[in-house]
Amino acid sequence: MHADGATEAIVDMALQYRKPFVVVPCCVFPNFFQHRFVPVLTNEGGVVVLDDDEDDTDTDVKPWDGGTDETNVKMMPVRTHEDFCRYLALKDSHFIVETLPFEGRNVAIWWNGIHRDGDTTENDENYNGATT
Repeated sequence: MHADGATEAIVDMALQYRKPFVVVPCCVFPNFFQHRFVPVLTNEGGVVVLDDDEDDTDTDVKPWDGGTDETNVKMMPVRTHEDFCRYLALKDSHFIVETLPFEGRNVAIWWNGIHRDGDTTENDENYNGATT
């Protein structure tokens, strides 16, 4: 099924109700979903650091991996397919991102519906169905 503009809503509902899901993001719709931002690295002058990898990514912006000082991070609008996949994957640390073995839009983001590491579950009296 082609989720089109509903991809983020599918992920959000699955996360809220702790249901397993798999999405293969396709369309980004950057002008329609202007609330989407992803963290990228900047240098000390606030200029976005470019990725020097010779890969086939949609952008040359170096993504923030969470491992450096947050003062060198800038939030950038989601404009590319790669940005959109990162945006969705950052919604929860339990999400898995895999590349499927075919050409085209082949990045799958999935979750088995289980939180680990002492996270709240449906059986916990403090669980209210809200996303983390």
